[in-house]
Amino acid sequence: ASLDFFWTELAAANGVPFTPPSFSPFATDGPYPDCPGIEPARWPRSVQYCAADNTIHWDQDFAIELSLDEFTGDMSVGYLFSAAYADAIQTVLNSPATGESRALYSDCLTGAWVGFIVPPIPRDRENQLVLSAGDLDEAIVTAIARADERVDTDVNGSAFEKITAFRTGLLGGLNVCRDLGG
Repeated sequence: ASLDFFWTELAAANGVPFTPPSFSPFATDGPYPDCPGIEPARWPRSVQYCAADNTIHWDQDFAIELSLDEFTGDMSVGYLFSAAYADAIQTVLNSPATGESRALYSDCLTGAWVGFIVPPIPRDRENQLVLSAGDLDEAIVTAIARADERVDTDVNGSAFEKITAFRTGLLGGLNVCRDLGG
């Protein structure tokens, strides 16, 4: 709900037509969603935005595993949902970013969303989300886990690049993310 509120309010304030994506779970073993451009091998243990149906599809088994792990937790799942949501935003904005640039832009946008909920959003909003101690650590662990294994891969960004992009959005908000978006 906080993702919907954050992006819908921002889109409306900037006159950008935006319909929040829906969320649809699937099992790690499938069957997998059918989405043009996403190969079946990319579905397990992932959260993916599908522009064709404006849906964020998520591996429910993987999300439960992450949320129960002592090193990841619920914010790891939130990070992945936010990154997929950021991809939806980039799609609506016709972002020219691809590959590593697009992934790092999503990391920055995720940081901006987290910055929006820290400190806790005002109590008068429905479905408020409040971060607890350790949630930022969980986000960083997730960023590192999703980083390219080698510096020259240039698909998701190195661990340092991902953390830097996330931190940039967290501390600077959406305006500083624009520089990463191309």
